[in-house]
Amino acid sequence: MKPSSLSLLSPPALLIYLLSLCIGTLYALVVPTLSVYLADHLQVRPMLIGAFFVCMALTGVVYSQSVALWSDKLLDRRKLIFVAMICGGLACIGFGLVTSYALAILIAVTLFSLSFPSASQILALSREFADQQLPLKQGRLFNSIVRSTIALAWVAGPPLGFLSFYHFGIHLHYQLMGLCYFVVAVLAVLFLPKLVVLEQAPQTPPVLGRGRWAIVVGVVAFSLLYATNQGYVRSLPLYLDQYLQVETVYAGYLLGLAAAIEIPLMIIAGWLAGRGELLPLIRVGAIAAVVFYFGIWLADDLWQLFVLQFLNSTFIGFVSGLGASWFQDKIPGRAGSASALYISTSSAGTVLGSIFIAVVGELYDYRQIYLLNAFVAAIALVLLYVISKIEKREATD
Repeated sequence: MKPSSLSLLSPPALLIYLLSLCIGTLYALVVPTLSVYLADHLQVRPMLIGAFFVCMALTGVVYSQSVALWSDKLLDRRKLIFVAMICGGLACIGFGLVTSYALAILIAVTLFSLSFPSASQILALSREFADQQLPLKQGRLFNSIVRSTIALAWVAGPPLGFLSFYHFGIHLHYQLMGLCYFVVAVLAVLFLPKLVVLEQAPQTPPVLGRGRWAIVVGVVAFSLLYATNQGYVRSLPLYLDQYLQVETVYAGYLLGLAAAIEIPLMIIAGWLAGRGELLPLIRVGAIAAVVFYFGIWLADDLWQLFVLQFLNSTFIGFVSGLGASWFQDKIPGRAGSASALYISTSSAGTVLGSIFIAVVGELYDYRQIYLLNAFVAAIALVLLYVISKIEKREATD
């Protein structure tokens, strides 16, 4: 029995939405500018830009999984979010001060990567809040709304990030971002609800339980899909500059438009998920990804990229909006571990996407990344169908 039954618009739920929005906004303000920061300010080659994101993502996976091993035993996730955001603030201040690639990558792997567990912990907290405080039918919709608030952050975040980057300059931009990280850290401790631990989660490692092969294939499929997304986001400013020959600030407008469309699509996906299975809806997003990347590869004018953002939003809205819930359903009772595993697929995708940028950008040009993205997304789509077959086989064993 749940200790209480609140609504989707109760004060604790609204506070979770607000803090998710704040956390997402900070990453939307900082992450898209890093590739331009490396290329223009530090003047490094595409291979080194890729190496930067690979190293940062790998350490992010290590930190997130290490935190996940004991986060489900903690009585208060807010402290983890606080520490993670403080690390993010210190990293941003460091980016604004250093002038060498070696110091920038050192800051990325020691501080900025340590901020990544904040995402998995806010997702874990929202799942536990839904399980304990909301009616059963509203749980998936609530988690989709949380994800949509993060998407909302990407509506204004990238355009504002690039405007701040170019208007204030690199040093002041990252110092301001660092200050914002510190403010959000304090807000998280003060305003996020503290949840009562109702029972201890089972300690069996998730991949050893029933459905382990579905989880393994799911990790690969989601990692591939997020690899295509990371390759797209990281290379978009450089693609616009070198291939379409337009200002890189349009990257922010494209990302913002996609995020604006994602929000209602995420909510629709959450509503549908409460009335059916998750996996078929996630496949809809994967199909949209295949068509989207192939469309970008064929595009030769900026307006076409704006039109294609509906497909990009469908991809993110259904895959990202429902992905965390799929992993949490597969690993019941361990929201922290499941959320960290899901976030790690995004980090693994960052590694692969960065390799795409480094290799394809070095050997060919940034346009060819999108043809590779379409092929990789198609592989992920096939794996999502394989999961259904695995689940049917395991159900009969």
